[in-house]
Amino acid sequence: AFNFIRIFFEKIKDLDESISQNFIILFRGERNHAFRGLYTYDVNLNQILKCFAGGNGPDSIKDDDVLEFYKYDSGAREFKRIPTRHFGRSVHAVALASQNLK
Repeated sequence: AFNFIRIFFEKIKDLDESISQNFIILFRGERNHAFRGLYTYDVNLNQILKCFAGGNGPDSIKDDDVLEFYKYDSGAREFKRIPTRHFGRSVHAVALASQNLK
């Protein structure tokens, strides 16, 4: 457990120093919004790459891998499903189809 905590804090430091401005949270599933990983989204290259996933998330995510896309509603303090099939700046989190999980 100590090793995981040390790695977690190292990744937090990396995020603070990152030039990326867009991050996407990976949820465990469409009904279970527990944190599974954090990814960076490069708008110019349309790439979603793993930033921190505790070793159990895919290295990258493509539009076709995603089961549902979510946007954070700060007023309601919850993630709400959005009707899209592609990544964009308004996507804050995703749940992957089970066959796309490692």
